[in-house]
Amino acid sequence: MGGGGAGFIKDLDDVSFDQTEGNNKLLIYDQANSKWVGIASTALGGGGGDADSASKLVLDVRNQNVGYALTIGTPVYQVEYNSGQDRLNVEIASADTPSTMPAKGVVSTTLENNTNGQIIVYGELEGVNTSAFEVADELYVAPGGGLTNVRPTDPTHLVQKIAVVLKKSTANGAILVY
Repeated sequence: MGGGGAGFIKDLDDVSFDQTEGNNKLLIYDQANSKWVGIASTALGGGGGDADSASKLVLDVRNQNVGYALTIGTPVYQVEYNSGQDRLNVEIASADTPSTMPAKGVVSTTLENNTNGQIIVYGELEGVNTSAFEVADELYVAPGGGLTNVRPTDPTHLVQKIAVVLKKSTANGAILVY
């Protein structure tokens, strides 16, 4: 109480930061010490200092013998849970096939047949071909699979908005998956 003036959150008695680990992205309450502890983005499993790791939600998946590669940016659905590998088996989601919906996320890097990788459920994905879209286009799961900026209108098709275009490019486009 009293005094006034601005202060830094890191200087409060109930907050602890270890600035040797880089930038702190989150505060997590440590009940044992009764303090809020700053967590560096590298501590979140983001792959060695990925500054965006705190703003992404990813799931471990497997392209389980579907016979083809799943390319970066492809919307996928969960076929089953692979308990032996503690990950989801995924295949291409398609708006015109209700059994393949809803999409869980989009493939973060091309997944060859019978390989493990990750999908992005929420967060930015770069390296996507967005040349057919404009910046700020809302993207849907397309009939037949893939992404479209045209909302499916056929009454037998399911509608799932899954991303927005952040950057237009043939090979270096970016989308925000949500």
